Amino acid sequence: MSKKAVVGDNLRKHTRQKIHQMKIGYKRTKGYQKLAIASAIVASALCTEAQSADPIAKPPYTVSVFAAPPAGLTNPDSITTANGNIFVVYANATNADGTGGFSTIVEYSPTGKVLRRFDVTGKSDGLKYNPFDHKLWALRDEDSNPALTTIDPKSGVKTDYTYAQLPPLHGGGYDDVVFMQGETFIKRRREWTK
Repeated sequence: MSKKAVVGDNLRKHTRQKIHQMKIGYKRTKGYQKLAIASAIVASALCTEAQSADPIAKPPYTVSVFAAPPAGLTNPDSITTANGNIFVVYANATNADGTGGFSTIVEYSPTGKVLRRFDVTGKSDGLKYNPFDHKLWALRDEDSNPALTTIDPKSGVKTDYTYAQLPPLHGGGYDDVVFMQGETFIKRRREWTK
């Protein structure tokens, strides 16, 4: 048995979580829907690249720190909202290929008070609230070994999934997800495009 398999088995025993394989299905999409989806993804990518190092707000708005990271957490990445609260994922300098470490998702009140923390295995690089299943989706390990953890923001129950053939056909991982009209679209990591 490989060392990687042993680590995975030990992790499952330690966290008492079940690992599930997601079913992947394809549904025909009309041309105008494909164009809208592609436009949304391209616009998202362009906005990300156009961001400056220092955020600038137009008057009458200002930019300020919402909340400092809890002690020991580093590398804030994705942010989303659910049930009136704000969720931020901290990657904690974790390897992006699934070879170790963990990320921490912190739930904040609207005033910046820490309410709860959720640790997820690996590096979480995409965090979104799914309005259709009412769960947080944390995409993990965007360089390889892609996986997903869903978290029920009310109960705190976490469920782990695998969803991609290994290695993925495009040679990398996935780092963003969009929910539209009851369907889910997972974006591959652009740097790995061949």
